[in-house]
Amino acid sequence: MEAEMNLDGPLVEVSMMRGPSLKDLEIYFRVRLHSLVKPGFISFVDVDAQNSEAGAKQAVMVAAGALAEHQCRQYRDVWDPSDIASIAGEAYAELMSDIRARAN
Repeated sequence: MEAEMNLDGPLVEVSMMRGPSLKDLEIYFRVRLHSLVKPGFISFVDVDAQNSEAGAKQAVMVAAGALAEHQCRQYRDVWDPSDIASIAGEAYAELMSDIRARAN
């Protein structure tokens, strides 16, 4: 399952993944941030699902902010990490809403 947010700006994707990507964790989230300076380039990080939905959302937001800082330093993208974190939080909420809707 995947959710993406593109609010006339950065494209942030949050996906729920299954598998052994993060050690032996069964479920994790993958956060992706598309670069504007390097078209087609996507930074990503895998995030532990945590023990709660609120904890997972916070971890996704922190990861997205870190990706934004990385792209600013490495590729000269002009991101506000706080904005990117908020957008990732919205994408996470949309993803979880979709998952709950499919479960019903």
